[in-house]
Amino acid sequence: MKKFWTFLITMGSLFLVPYLMYSIDGQSWELYGGPAGLALMYVMIGGPIILLFGIPVSLLSDYVTRGKPLRWLWAMLIHTFGGVLFSLVLFHSLYFVIIGGIVAFVFWSTDEGFKWYERSK
Repeated sequence: MKKFWTFLITMGSLFLVPYLMYSIDGQSWELYGGPAGLALMYVMIGGPIILLFGIPVSLLSDYVTRGKPLRWLWAMLIHTFGGVLFSLVLFHSLYFVIIGGIVAFVFWSTDEGFKWYERSK
């Protein structure tokens, strides 16, 4: 259930990615129906990718890093590397590689936030 909430929060953060990416490369929003259209496109493309690839990578990361020193650091590297690698293989574009890395980092930070909250109870 925690991974589902992590997925939903990450999907919500995808709406912010177009604003960040526009500030980096100045891409024209008019081509995509404005910022809301571009955000909707990211969510429609990113949602299935996160469900089919992001959650399994996160589960693998949890399994591999269980009980390791600096677990959070290794988990972050696995999440981010997975997002970057998958984006590179699927899209062959630096633009989407950056987005994949950002989304993977957001997914990891949300997942770690839930873990920190559970440990602090």
